[in-house]
Amino acid sequence: MAVNGEKKLQRKIERIKISLSKREGISTALNPTRFIVIANYGLTTGATREELYSIFSNFGNMDDAKNAYDKTQGLDLYTENGTKMSLLLSFVNEVPKTDNYENVFNELPPGLVVYSDFITEDEEKKLLDCLKLDEDSSTNSAVLKHRRVKHFGYEFRYDSSTVDKENPLKEQIPDVCQPFLHKLLQRNLILLKPDQLTVNRYEPGQGIPPHIDTHSSFNDEIVSLSLGSSVVMNFTDSDSHKIAVYVPRRSVLIMKGPSRYSWTHGIVPRKTDVISLDNGGLTLHNRQTRTSFTFRSVRKESMCNCKYSAFCDSQQGNEKSNISANEIERRYVQETYDAIADHFNETRHKPWPRVVDFLQSLPSYSIVLDVGCGNGKYFNTNPDLLHFGCDQSGKLLEICQKKGNQVFASDIVNLSVRQNSTDACICIAVIHHLSTKERRLSAISNLIDSVRPGGKILIYVWAMEQDLAPKKSSYVKQQRDKNIQKQTIGGDVHRPDLPLPVHVNRTHFNDADILVPWALKNKENNSQGSNSNVVHRYYHLFQEQELEKLCLQIPSVQIVKSYYDNGNWCVILEKQD
Repeated sequence: MAVNGEKKLQRKIERIKISLSKREGISTALNPTRFIVIANYGLTTGATREELYSIFSNFGNMDDAKNAYDKTQGLDLYTENGTKMSLLLSFVNEVPKTDNYENVFNELPPGLVVYSDFITEDEEKKLLDCLKLDEDSSTNSAVLKHRRVKHFGYEFRYDSSTVDKENPLKEQIPDVCQPFLHKLLQRNLILLKPDQLTVNRYEPGQGIPPHIDTHSSFNDEIVSLSLGSSVVMNFTDSDSHKIAVYVPRRSVLIMKGPSRYSWTHGIVPRKTDVISLDNGGLTLHNRQTRTSFTFRSVRKESMCNCKYSAFCDSQQGNEKSNISANEIERRYVQETYDAIADHFNETRHKPWPRVVDFLQSLPSYSIVLDVGCGNGKYFNTNPDLLHFGCDQSGKLLEICQKKGNQVFASDIVNLSVRQNSTDACICIAVIHHLSTKERRLSAISNLIDSVRPGGKILIYVWAMEQDLAPKKSSYVKQQRDKNIQKQTIGGDVHRPDLPLPVHVNRTHFNDADILVPWALKNKENNSQGSNSNVVHRYYHLFQEQELEKLCLQIPSVQIVKSYYDNGNWCVILEKQD
């Protein structure tokens, strides 16, 4: 290895040693020991337990440990997705205490059951052969976000998570499904025979946003049969308690009671899942093409009188529910950012100075998580940090990866990060894309969970007030359209084809919940978003003190500083012991 390469490797190893000592209390050893810590290569980087075992299983004693260290230090390996990773090793005196993962996937939300091997491989094949989704051109078959979906009995509407009870489909649940349903009824696993079926086919990397199936549309029991591949499904309750449920291939999952009515369920869009081994360890499972058969019983009465009123659309009047929130965010946040990713990257490259100040104030070797990292413009503002990022947009993640940034896919409401695992967290211009107070509160709680006690979090959200400073914010100041240059009061356009008012760009805000247009091409478009080359982003505009009040609802957090910065409300939080 060249001298420069050797020095660079040693610097990386020293950073790892400092991080191990500071965060985990692990002391490294100068002389060979029986134990070697392997950094920079594990489940989060796409490696598997089996891969590491195949490399190190040939080394079995103290002398072998020295040989293993010498031969594999700095070794370049490639994960299954083609990412090059270098092994970084250090001797340690003892193996630290680790969490017991034996029961990680044994906890289930109340009312949820999973039965493994519920059908045979032959039965699985018959079900899959019966439904050739690629060849289906019927009106109740469609492509949704690049995945195939087909409905029977009633069409499941993803824009509202409901069904049209007055217009049943001609195609009823296929006969090939009847033995499966009979088995469920015969064993008293369900009480009502389903009359609605939705079949979805998911390719690796596709997922489901967290949601609760609408109470008024369906009865208590929801049945999901998984074919073709196993997957991890994530459940979250109103207190942000999260449970990862391993759903094996050919298993049936049944939601009743709280798991059906008050816990959100979803699948993180990624190509791999961390799963538990029989010996209590963890490894990486590669997803394959998965076909899910979801059976529901349509509620005949119009109202649901369940005891979960906080989550029940029948008992919420006209309030916006989490169901509509998921759809708004999917359509007007995630899909929009995927559509504008390249243009966004071209126009959003200058870091905001006070965010840079925060990052540069952190101690060297701090582990920093950038939630909603976008195109990664804050990654290189402080090279002494160990900077990771996550985003929900696959297109923006691809841009980050091309820049060499360490990123992963995650939804802020269902943040897939270990608790107390970072020194600091930034969340810039993200939480204002969440469309209910409950989801915004859950997101902030997740940010706080991710940092260690004493760790700091910086949050920026868009402000309703755009002229509090001595000068107007840059957003309002950059009025380019002469037709709106004098509209100092502002303007929001109500369009019948959109669920929320469309904001007139570069004017003051009138409504707290709006859609903001984005022109897909670099040419002048109508500011009201009527051009076909325009897409929309959802925003909730924060009023003065709203962000602080939200943060103070979460225990064990202190507001270190709150301020207004160029049209944004900002807080720095510190997690308490």
